[in-house]
Amino acid sequence: MANKKATISGTNTGLAVEENLLLTNGTLVVVDPDSGQSFMRVVSGASAKYGTWSIDANGAWNYALDNPIRRSRRWVPANQLPTPSP
Repeated sequence: MANKKATISGTNTGLAVEENLLLTNGTLVVVDPDSGQSFMRVVSGASAKYGTWSIDANGAWNYALDNPIRRSRRWVPANQLPTPSP
């Protein structure tokens, strides 16, 4: 039996603004036609270029901007966050 392609939808972008809005979040939904494969892989506190991100088993994700680090001063607001894969 062939593996069918899953689709991921929901809020996959966010906005974090230095010294104002340091946390952004959303929810992703995975739908896989293959039985028992519609789930998210849980990631907690993963390092990213300008902070940390997490996603739970229900697809709720967040990205926390690490404001005190010097490199965040070069961050461009409204960057799109990468969509985690299931």
